Amino acid sequence: KFNGEVPQRMEELLELPGVARKTANVVSAHAYGINQGVTVDTHVKRLTRRLGLTEHQDPIRIERDLIRLLPQEDWENWSIRLIYHGRAICKARKPECNACILVDLCPSADLPEE
Repeated sequence: KFNGEVPQRMEELLELPGVARKTANVVSAHAYGINQGVTVDTHVKRLTRRLGLTEHQDPIRIERDLIRLLPQEDWENWSIRLIYHGRAICKARKPECNACILVDLCPSADLPEE
């Protein structure tokens, strides 16, 4: 259908077998430099809920919440930073709140009492 070319438009990317919004957002941003959405993976899902940026579990609804909060030109940058932060600091089982630069803003921060 696309003559062996990877399409640029979100609607066309989503027609490819095995491609959902997360993959389409990554391909669009990294291959073409086009911000069509915010990449929501397991790390972004966890981090945005802990930070109180969304109440949702569904990645599409989380993406909609983030799109409302962030300027479009920053969507890719925020995606990368949230994913990295979720992998390195705000881990699923043992978040490293004591090493987190967002600890003062995070309603879920778990720090020992002084």
